[in-house]
Amino acid sequence: MYKRLEEFKELEQTNCELYARLAQLSSLLDNLPGMAFRCLNDENLTFEYASKGSHKILGYYADQIVDGYAFRQLVHSDDQVQNADIVNRLTPENNRYDLIYRMLASWGEYRWVHE
Repeated sequence: MYKRLEEFKELEQTNCELYARLAQLSSLLDNLPGMAFRCLNDENLTFEYASKGSHKILGYYADQIVDGYAFRQLVHSDDQVQNADIVNRLTPENNRYDLIYRMLASWGEYRWVHE
């Protein structure tokens, strides 16, 4: 029983450290002049995180993007196939990419994004 309690305490400590690092990373990304985001690896590439810069670039607040949109909804359909091909060719040895695509802004026009 004592060993399990110690393992639980270690796991809890690791979890706390991980959340602290995630908070630091989010703070850093939120202060960038551009937009940073992370998507789930699901069919629509649902947004899991978006930085505060998304408001300046696309007119959506970060929580609006995370709560209501997926990457495939905002990226112009003509750009999705080419970008998917580039991403699908990534390997651990070849992990550099250059994507250029259009994302739909809240006011209805597409903005070019380069990542």
